[in-house]
Amino acid sequence: MDVDRMRQSGNPVMVTKAKAIAPQASSTFREAMNHSLQLTKREEQKANLSALEEQGKRLASKRTAADLHAFKQMVKRCMDEAVTLGLKLDDKAGSFRDGRYKPYTLIQTVDKELLSLTENVFDEQKSELELLEQIGELKGMLVQLYL
Repeated sequence: MDVDRMRQSGNPVMVTKAKAIAPQASSTFREAMNHSLQLTKREEQKANLSALEEQGKRLASKRTAADLHAFKQMVKRCMDEAVTLGLKLDDKAGSFRDGRYKPYTLIQTVDKELLSLTENVFDEQKSELELLEQIGELKGMLVQLYL
């Protein structure tokens, strides 16, 4: 080996010690922090969905452009939050093996439902019950996004 040759030649041999790898944070601490973060996010999701439901009821009863805009903004916030929580939108297959829709399909469906809701809010022939049903479907899609 080179070390043996260096010793035989009389040249000083430099011995270096391996650097100690700094211990990483405890996995139990990480797990606890991740669990705490997930609980906080779930609570925020529940609060957002409750606010969305209340705004939906207000929209169905009053049918104003301001209420419609507020409802759409809440839906957008919920979708943005779901996407930032790590949903991957690059897969283009139809559904998972267990029958659930992929997120990109669900987001497209939510968008279509919002357009339909916009039309129905200003349609005087639609009843409040029909609007509430459509709002409930939108809420269900958002819940499915969080799962």
